[in-house]
Amino acid sequence: MGAGAILGRAETNQAIDPLLWGSMLKSLSAMSAYRHKIGPLVEPNAVVNFIFKEARLPRTVYFCLTGILEELQPLSNNGDAIQIVESALQKLTRFDAENMTLAQLHQFIDQLQISLNQLDDAINTAWFLPMQS
Repeated sequence: MGAGAILGRAETNQAIDPLLWGSMLKSLSAMSAYRHKIGPLVEPNAVVNFIFKEARLPRTVYFCLTGILEELQPLSNNGDAIQIVESALQKLTRFDAENMTLAQLHQFIDQLQISLNQLDDAINTAWFLPMQS
């Protein structure tokens, strides 16, 4: 069960929801890092923000994007890919689940996935697809 499924449930249950979010953190091996950084209470918006934005946890979106950016920088023909990663990182730094409706969160995730697809296309075009002459 992913974050969208948990957030999209019609009913919330104060007894079960922390268990669901805790399970998500455990599945990412992120529970102890979350508790160290955020605290012992597992709250939906804090978990979503943590999973997207924590800079030191290797399974977060922010960590992965910054790692990709570091690997792209020394390569030649990297302009399009770097621009896409930098744009995604800018959007991510402005992201705050606390200030979003469920629909806005889904839209943000959709746009992030589109950016990742564009990054894949840029990487394939720059280094893996044959050049047209």
